[in-house]
Amino acid sequence: MWQNNTDGSLKGRLIIVTGASSGVGYATVRRLVQVENAMVVAIARRRVFRIEALAKHARGGQLLALTGDMSVAAQAESLIGEIHKRFGPIDAYVHGVHRSLRLPSHIVTDSDFDLTMRINVKSAMHGVQVTTPIFEKQQRGTFVIYNPEFPASEEFGAGEALHAASSQALKAMTNGWQSRMSRNNISIREITANGLNEPAIPGSPTVDQIIVDALRHMINRKVKDAVLPTESAVPDVPEPLSVVKSERGGLQLTWFGP
Repeated sequence: MWQNNTDGSLKGRLIIVTGASSGVGYATVRRLVQVENAMVVAIARRRVFRIEALAKHARGGQLLALTGDMSVAAQAESLIGEIHKRFGPIDAYVHGVHRSLRLPSHIVTDSDFDLTMRINVKSAMHGVQVTTPIFEKQQRGTFVIYNPEFPASEEFGAGEALHAASSQALKAMTNGWQSRMSRNNISIREITANGLNEPAIPGSPTVDQIIVDALRHMINRKVKDAVLPTESAVPDVPEPLSVVKSERGGLQLTWFGP
């Protein structure tokens, strides 16, 4: 059975990452396993073979690949419940699912709209809903919500309006979760990537680096607060974080919770 350590690092931490077969989700899984030596459960709707190939070459950390659709409530509940049953306390949940549809908003179909909202918003909602009771029982836990945004422009308005709608919906949901969880030693950080097609900035962190750094900060703080809880550890007002530049564009990090 995997065991969580308490040495202030991510080594041995049990972290769930969704959207793990490609993009930022996959990059985050790879970094957590190969660099941070974490214990990662990678969830994806498809192409799990790519994660399994990564698992064969894992150095230090451990990786389990699972196929499932977090936008389906029954699957989300089954997946998270089984992970908790098998491996015990969960340190963090990373929502890495994302779908961007480049279509003019006036020709978007009901199917396009429903699929985008289901993947980008409903999958996060179900993940948070089924993981929160576990975090509450543990009296600690961390959520990272990856919610990419694009800068306002004529081209953006024509081709990314549906994506913008899903992004704003997820942002509103995240604010709602924050007000519910902040007094239970559960924290949420939303990470939004702006201008994904901007030129790379030499030496700047990638999105997966930002996510992993956020996890390191929050998980270790949660473990400490769970052992020595204080009222100052659960502020009433979210603390805003700065804008950080990365090679994928500007990363705006918003802190929710203690």
